[in-house]
Amino acid sequence: MSIGEKRTLNAYYKRRFYRGRTAFARAADFIALRVILFIACYLWFSFNVESIIAAAVLTAAAVGAISVFAELVKSVRLEKFILRENARLSKKLFSESLVLMPRSEFLGIVREYIKCHGKEFAGESLVYTAQTLSPVDEETVLCACRAANRRGCKSLFIFSSASVSQPARDIAARYDGLSVAFISGDMLASCAKMPDDNAVRQYILKQAEQKKQIKKQSVSTAIGRGRCARYLLVAAALFALSFFVSYTLYYRMLAGACVSLAALSFYAAHSPSAAPKDA
Repeated sequence: MSIGEKRTLNAYYKRRFYRGRTAFARAADFIALRVILFIACYLWFSFNVESIIAAAVLTAAAVGAISVFAELVKSVRLEKFILRENARLSKKLFSESLVLMPRSEFLGIVREYIKCHGKEFAGESLVYTAQTLSPVDEETVLCACRAANRRGCKSLFIFSSASVSQPARDIAARYDGLSVAFISGDMLASCAKMPDDNAVRQYILKQAEQKKQIKKQSVSTAIGRGRCARYLLVAAALFALSFFVSYTLYYRMLAGACVSLAALSFYAAHSPSAAPKDA
């Protein structure tokens, strides 16, 4: 694994761990908390120690010790979070693979589950599969129950690649003389081979690369061909409006920004890399 991939993975885990906060926001919180802690410790030591120098030294030592302890606790929490996040993504990849895999492979996973829970499937029962992306709905349950009644089965097991909606469970509960059980994708994961950590890492890297491409496309669209004239038109309009409004300087600053974007757009349209290559 390259250094860039490790940075991408660490950035993803930290962003998820800190609930979407950016590195700048985390750095600002780190500095602000340490400043508040330093002030609080200094005030406490200044009232209990006569020497100002001793109070400052004790304050620095206390803040340092607390910071080290907090980082150790944070690192342990981050490691546990990475394990939970990998498990979550592994289940997500498994659920997506259930929908995309061939039906024969899906039926193989169903058979493996039946082997692991053979006692539950004893007697006259019908196994019904629903390999769909959306949750199991009422229509699917009705079709499965009618098929079970035609065959004279007393129990019905509906295997699905997705979850089960509440209306579907309500319809199943209203059938008399037929026991309906749902086995969702999460339950199938207990008897199937889950994607390993390497597959999870590749998924994270792929998602990060797709986001980079989307950002590049958005930037290239903003300064792409055909934008130069539009930026110049907006700049002229803002400059003309600056003579009739109170905030003249701000309008002219915006006009200057539009002129700069027009220059970038002109350069992007006439740069050698943007010129079409001969076949």
